[in-house]
Amino acid sequence: MPEIALLQDYIHIDTSASGSEVPGAQFLARALAAAGIDAHIERIGTRHANLWAVIEGEDPRALVLHSHIDVDPIARPESWNHDPFGAVILPPWLIGRGAFDMKSVAIAQLMAMRALAESGRQPRRSVVFLATGDEETGSRFGLSWFMRAHPELVARFETALTEGGVVEAVTTDRVKYWGLEFAQKRYIKIEACHASRARLQAMYSDLKNLDRASLRRFLSPQVRRFLAVYGPTREQPEFARRLADPEGLLTDARFAELPLYLQLMVRGDVVPLTLEKDPESSGFRLSILVAIMPGDDLDRALAEMLPAWITHGVALHIDTSAPEAVESPLDQHDAKAILPFMRRDVPNTVHGPMVIPTARTDARILRHYGIAAYGFSPFLILSTDTLQMKGPNERMALPAYIDGVRRYVDLVRTLVLNQKPVARDPGN
Repeated sequence: MPEIALLQDYIHIDTSASGSEVPGAQFLARALAAAGIDAHIERIGTRHANLWAVIEGEDPRALVLHSHIDVDPIARPESWNHDPFGAVILPPWLIGRGAFDMKSVAIAQLMAMRALAESGRQPRRSVVFLATGDEETGSRFGLSWFMRAHPELVARFETALTEGGVVEAVTTDRVKYWGLEFAQKRYIKIEACHASRARLQAMYSDLKNLDRASLRRFLSPQVRRFLAVYGPTREQPEFARRLADPEGLLTDARFAELPLYLQLMVRGDVVPLTLEKDPESSGFRLSILVAIMPGDDLDRALAEMLPAWITHGVALHIDTSAPEAVESPLDQHDAKAILPFMRRDVPNTVHGPMVIPTARTDARILRHYGIAAYGFSPFLILSTDTLQMKGPNERMALPAYIDGVRRYVDLVRTLVLNQKPVARDPGN
């Protein structure tokens, strides 16, 4: 099947930090050209690349299909059962770095572009295929670069679909929740600098051992909106009862019993990353990532997560240019079309909004520029498969992948051609 062959070919290309994004962009350009779609590649430095292609519609305002080309590094190659870039098929899975995050989505977007081009119909609105680099390390040379460098095209962006949607499936016949991501935290990068490596090593340990359960809790309107739909889907009555009272989470004495991802819905987090020699001085620097709840006060949150007893004597350089935690409206016309589409396509499932509590995606950058961006996953995969996303043996279930590609093509058709989803044989 072409979608499987394309995904294997894409995974074969090492677009991690040890490889290069350029061959990945070139592969996508060739695949688009096969359908008569011209693509533009922009190289930044020796290994970063961005690519875009446009199908012009009657309306120049565009639906953007966004993915990132780069993948996570292979931290422990000895833990892989197969070559991380081998794209080995071990039914029902295809195994390889990027199979889940997010080359599978990129191929679904590619297939949607090809279907539009091959239909011979001009869509009522334009469609932009956008694949950017450097997402795994902050998007400095990826989407952030692109948004500044190409204002004439960005001005046409109306709605963007990217990664971040969540599917909670117990079995392929029972999906508890299918979420459309519309908001996430604000992520602030901080460099802690000191002449002594030992001082920063002590700071690293203090941050690792920080009692996060004691951090102040903050209930944002976005999380409240999410929990109103999500809470009733929980199967444990006690669990559902507690989530039905979001305000109660702020004072819940048993808060620590909740799964970590739900705890992070109502509190921030601080994560020490790397300790290394500072190339700009004779000292050292510790990179730290702080996650701030949407709508929370930055200074107050930083003071709580980086208290003076931890930072005493250390110089902090705070990147306050990080995009604010802006939400995408759920009453926007494309968002309002996606949820009914999903209810028709995957009935007997609760579909609703999703707030990402534990990861940052490029949607935050699009929102910073006033573009409605939504994380959408078309793949009905088991929750257990997502656990290997950034670790060894990352995988994608092929039946879910094939069905998800078709679902994505149908959704794009629905959004840009004003046509109903294509009927599908339920036996396929």
